[in-house]
Amino acid sequence: MSDLEISKVLTISTGHITRRTAELMDAKEINLPVHYQWGEYGWIFWTGREHYEFDETPDDLLLCIMFAKDKGCRYLLLDRDGEGIDELPFYEW
Repeated sequence: MSDLEISKVLTISTGHITRRTAELMDAKEINLPVHYQWGEYGWIFWTGREHYEFDETPDDLLLCIMFAKDKGCRYLLLDRDGEGIDELPFYEW
């Protein structure tokens, strides 16, 4: 039997990104190599730092991705119903 790979996912509120970043992702105007729409109200990202264009990724989103990576998570899920956390800025929209 092979070893199973189990990955951690951090789920946080979409409120940790700006409305503008959300609109850019919906319009597919942000070129991120590994991200997918998660249902109707969210996105999931791989936290592999070497795969992100730091100049093209909005700062609010990059901060969330790096926060998840620093917590030892392989993925970040931004979900409308996710929790808000004190360590990251929160945007009301």
